Amino acid sequence: MKLSRYTQAGALFADALNSIRDLENLGYTKTGTPTVVDSPFGRAICFSTGSNFNLGTLTSGSAKTVLVRINYSGIATSIWNNSSAYLSVIADVLTSFGFTAPTLYVDGAVATAVDGGQWYTIGVTDTTAFSISTMVIGSIGSSIIEMRDLMLFDRVLSAAEILSINNSTAMDFMRVIHENYDAAGGLTYTPFSSAQITKIAANTKSDNSSLGLTVIQLAAFNAEYNS
Repeated sequence: MKLSRYTQAGALFADALNSIRDLENLGYTKTGTPTVVDSPFGRAICFSTGSNFNLGTLTSGSAKTVLVRINYSGIATSIWNNSSAYLSVIADVLTSFGFTAPTLYVDGAVATAVDGGQWYTIGVTDTTAFSISTMVIGSIGSSIIEMRDLMLFDRVLSAAEILSINNSTAMDFMRVIHENYDAAGGLTYTPFSSAQITKIAANTKSDNSSLGLTVIQLAAFNAEYNS
């Protein structure tokens, strides 16, 4: 699902990475068998044993910022590459190769340390533009990595902008309902449970003034859906 909020804000590419079918319908090609899993931010794509998506098949141009949410298994893995520049995690360290002057971010701050089994918003900025026409996301070898909310910008985002995106909550990225394709290609809908609503509220930053209203709306939706 495209993240229109960010494309409207100037992102070259922004996708929630919450549906394999959506990416395939857009014409992007996959290798292996990525799967869809749950995450604190809604559905995410899990790449394992070398599975990946080539997002460059219908994308062109250059970027200076890449941001994405990840949860990696602890085994060294690729995250994003364009055949000449790579963003990876090796031994719990976010690592870049092939960029000119990279600055690496973890959860909105300049950092490189990440732990396996935890979700982070990671990214890289570079004052020199890099191509996105051969963009590939996914795993290598036996690694497993879950990914969500990929964004690319044609400018170097400021530290404040990156922190703001990191602080965006599940509310900003989820639809009110889980949307999944069933085996027949139709849609099935499952409303959020009370426990999920509570979890969303717990993970929402204190500066989100619309939280109360949004949670009430979710609860009302569930009540109507289940009536």
